[in-house]
Amino acid sequence: MVHMPIKHERLGVRLTPELKDLVSRAAALQGRSITDFVEQCLRTGVAEAFETHQIVLSAQETAGMIELLLNPQEPTEALREALRFHAETVEVR
Repeated sequence: MVHMPIKHERLGVRLTPELKDLVSRAAALQGRSITDFVEQCLRTGVAEAFETHQIVLSAQETAGMIELLLNPQEPTEALREALRFHAETVEVR
């Protein structure tokens, strides 16, 4: 038996009548409810957004990143100055 997650959240969307009609017709073409159709479109769009903004590092780049994280360089004078400026000008609550 497939476990279906319980849906608790709602998402309200305002559409033009023309777009609502297109969504209804597209859902009907696939034999799906409007909710199922829109949910699948959202899943596809979300996955695409994350894929296009994903950073993929080579093994060499990954090793370099790990090295920098484990053994950070000393801050430069420019970074020290930026930190001083921040401390003097930004109020932390």
